[in-house]
Amino acid sequence: MRERVIVTGLGRHRLTEVTRADVAKIHHDLRHVPYDANRCLDSISKMFSLGEMWGLRPEGTNPRKHIKNTPRRSASVS
Repeated sequence: MRERVIVTGLGRHRLTEVTRADVAKIHHDLRHVPYDANRCLDSISKMFSLGEMWGLRPEGTNPRKHIKNTPRRSASVS
């Protein structure tokens, strides 16, 4: 998932250039697979939190912030 989706979607940007719109686009593009969309958001959030902790990005600038998870579909019971 990291290589196929995240690096492909964000790899052209420097760490400090990634915006919420970039992250939202990745999430939106995966909307048909809610589990994968939400897992990507979790991974992106962790990566940018670490970037902040390591001083590679200003504190409080995680671009995943304010992007809500895709609601998971409930399984149909027959």
